[in-house]
Amino acid sequence: MKKIIFLSTIISMMIFTSCDYLSNFEDLEELTANKETTTYEYTIVDSDFTTMANALNANKNSADSILATALGAAKMFSNQIPASEIIPYLLKSKFYGANKNSAAKISYKFRNGTMGYYSLSTADYFAIWNIENIKALTNQKSATVNLPNILSTRFNTAKEGDIKVVEYQFSDSEPTNQTSEVIAYSEDFESYNAGSGIAVPTTSFKVNKDTKGTIFWQNRLFNNNKYAQVSANNSGSENEVWLITPQVNLSSATDNAAFTFDVNVGYYNANCLTVLVSENFDGTETGIVTANWVDVTSSFTIPQTPASGYGTLATAGTMNFATYAGKKVYIAFKYTGNGNANNPPLQTTTFQIDNIKVSYNAVTTTVPASTTKFAYYKYEAGLWTNYSTKTFYQLIPEDYTEIGLSTLSLTNASNYIPTLLKQKYPYAQNGATRIVVFKTSNTQNNADEYILKNGEWEPVSLIETKTDQFVFSGWDEAGWVFDPTIRVTMKKGTANTDDYMLVVNYVKEKYGQETPALLGYYNSNLQTEYYYGFAAFYGNISLRVSDRLKDPTFAALTTDEEKAAYLKSRTEEGLAIYLSLKFPETPLNISGIDINCFVITAIYDGVTTSSYEYKFKRVNTDLKWEYVEHRKL
Repeated sequence: MKKIIFLSTIISMMIFTSCDYLSNFEDLEELTANKETTTYEYTIVDSDFTTMANALNANKNSADSILATALGAAKMFSNQIPASEIIPYLLKSKFYGANKNSAAKISYKFRNGTMGYYSLSTADYFAIWNIENIKALTNQKSATVNLPNILSTRFNTAKEGDIKVVEYQFSDSEPTNQTSEVIAYSEDFESYNAGSGIAVPTTSFKVNKDTKGTIFWQNRLFNNNKYAQVSANNSGSENEVWLITPQVNLSSATDNAAFTFDVNVGYYNANCLTVLVSENFDGTETGIVTANWVDVTSSFTIPQTPASGYGTLATAGTMNFATYAGKKVYIAFKYTGNGNANNPPLQTTTFQIDNIKVSYNAVTTTVPASTTKFAYYKYEAGLWTNYSTKTFYQLIPEDYTEIGLSTLSLTNASNYIPTLLKQKYPYAQNGATRIVVFKTSNTQNNADEYILKNGEWEPVSLIETKTDQFVFSGWDEAGWVFDPTIRVTMKKGTANTDDYMLVVNYVKEKYGQETPALLGYYNSNLQTEYYYGFAAFYGNISLRVSDRLKDPTFAALTTDEEKAAYLKSRTEEGLAIYLSLKFPETPLNISGIDINCFVITAIYDGVTTSSYEYKFKRVNTDLKWEYVEHRKL
C-alpha cells in the first residue's frame, strides 16, 4: 500500500472540490506503445472480501490489520474503507495475466456515510457570537435560529435529501465574564484522513517538509486514535523533516501560558526529535533556514525506549511558555534521521506526536457550564429543516463496557447497536426509529439511524453501487492502481472560491495594481479580468475584441495572426493557472502513471458562447499543468 501514497488525497479532493474522477481513462493508449491491452469488467462478491482481508493482514502492520477486520465485517466499501486502496489486492490475483496498461472496471457496494455528522467548531461559535471563548448556544443564541445558518455555510453544496446530525453545546445561562482557559492552539489530528503514506496536510500546518530527503510526517491511525508519525526507516537518505504549526497568537497571554503535547517512540536507536520555537519564521519552506529557532526540547521528556516495538502515547510534559506571552510564534517538530544503510550510523527511530496544545488563563466572556445536545436536519427545497421529533440515544460508559470496546466505528457499530437497542427499548413498536450517537475516538462522535422492523433493529443505510476503473501499471511498478484522471467542468460564480473567480483574483494580485484596466467591476464588485479573459459572473472566457483591448499588450498587436496566437496562448496559460489554484496538492503521478485533467470551459467569441474541452498534463513546472490539446464540444 505504500506505493499508492496519494490515493486518499485524491479522494478528499473529489469531496471538497466537486471534481469528477471518472471511470473512463480515455487516453490510456497514449501512455504506451503496447496495444495488446484488455478491459475487464467485474462485480465484487462476498468471497472477494476474504481475499482482500487476507492480503491486508499479510502486510503485518496494525493499520492494515484494523482495515482488514473492518472490511471483513462490513463486506462493502465506504469512506473509511477506501475501495481505491483495497481493490488492487483483489485484481492482483483475479487478473494476474493482464498486460501493462490494461484496465479493469470494478463494480462494488459503497456505503455512503450512513449519516452525515457535524459537531459545531470553535469557528462556528465565533461566527454566531463574534466573541472568542463562548463555545455554546443559549436561549439568546438559539439552535433553531443559528444551526440552519451554520449548515448552509459549511455545506453550501448540499443536495436534496442530505441529512446532518448536529452535535452542539447548550447552556441555560447567558455569557458572563470569568477566568477560564484560552486555547491559543490545539491539534489532535482527528479531522484528517489517516493511513500509511498519507501526509499531515499543509492546509492545517504551515510546513510538512523533508529538506534533505523525500519523507514526511504522516497522519496515522491506531486504536481509533489519529496522530502524526515519522520515521527514516528505509528512506535511503539523510532526512530533516519539519512539521511546523500555524502561527500561535499569544498576544493576550500572560505569564501562565503553557505548551504541551503527547509523544511515543518506536524502535529507538537515536535522538531524532527536536522541538523548536521561532518568533520570526515567515511561514514558508524557504524561510526555515533564515528563521531564528530556539531549541526547547529539554523542557520535555522524550522517551529513549523501546529499542524494539512501540511504547505508548503519553504526555511529554508541560513547558512554561511565559517567555512568549504577548507574542506570536511558530512551533516546529523537527525530525533528523538517516535511513541510508550505506552511510551509517542509522538514525531511524519512529516518533509519534499527538494532542498539541498551547493555552493560557484569562478573564473571558464565556458560559459557566454547558451540556451536549443533538439535532437532526434534512436538506429540503433549498433549506435545512429541523426534525425535532427524532429521538436520540447516546451510548453511555456502561454500554461500552457491555460491548467490550471503548469506541465503535461506522463499519462495526451495526454489529452491537441493534442488541443494545433491544435492551434499551423492549416495548418499542415496529417502525420506531432512534438516532444512535456513539464514540469513534476519544474526542469524536458519529451517529447512525436505526429502525425497528419485525422485532429487529436495522441501520437506515445509504448503500449504492459504484463502478471505478483501475489500470495495470506493470509488476515492475505498482501493479493495479486507481485511475487518477481528473475531469472538471468550470462553473460561474463570483465567490472567491468559484472557478473563474480564482483567476480573476489571481490577475488582481499579480497585475491589477500596475494595470487597473485589466479588472472589470460591476457595482464596485470585481467579477472580470481581461489579461486571460475570465469572466466570473457570466462563467466564460471572453475573446471579444472590445474586452481584450483593455489589455495593453493585446492592444499593441497589429495583425490578426498575432492576435489569434495571443488569445490561444493566454487561454491555455489561464487554464493552467486555474488548475494549479483549484488542485494545489495534485501529485505529478500515481505509481508512475501520469495525471491528466480534462477541463470543460465556456468560450465567448463576442457573438456566441461555446463549450470546449481542454486537456492538461500535470508537470513539474511553475504552472504545474501543461497544455496538451483541446476540442470544441
